[in-house]
Amino acid sequence: MNKRADASEGREEIVVCARNGMTYIIDHSKNVVKFPFQQDVLAFVAGDFSIRPNCKAPCLVYVTFHNKIMLYYDIKLPRLDSTSLIESMLKDEGVLQALDKLGIRDNPLEQKKLYHKLLYTNELENLQKERSRTSTLT
Repeated sequence: MNKRADASEGREEIVVCARNGMTYIIDHSKNVVKFPFQQDVLAFVAGDFSIRPNCKAPCLVYVTFHNKIMLYYDIKLPRLDSTSLIESMLKDEGVLQALDKLGIRDNPLEQKKLYHKLLYTNELENLQKERSRTSTLT
């Protein structure tokens, strides 16, 4: 387990690697990035290292049971901040217009119910069938 600091953004992360190569990067908000290294790992270290003088960069270093040292240099991740579905949807202008038409733009509980219906029921399919039926009648 290693602590890795991103000096450019002033944030720290914990980097952990299991013997089977599964690597986890965890931030202060408990967001996790998980990825597999393809070999069993004898030793692992994460930190700022340099391959040129005065030029440090975040690195992951793996030592395998096959006598290989694998260096992943200048590893940078975007911020791992998570957001809710409602927060993400409120950034879309088309969604905002639809919520206005439904009269639920300022009602997160009703938005949650709507997204649940659209994602987990056949409500949208039923609405489409009903529309096609009414359009063929007129």
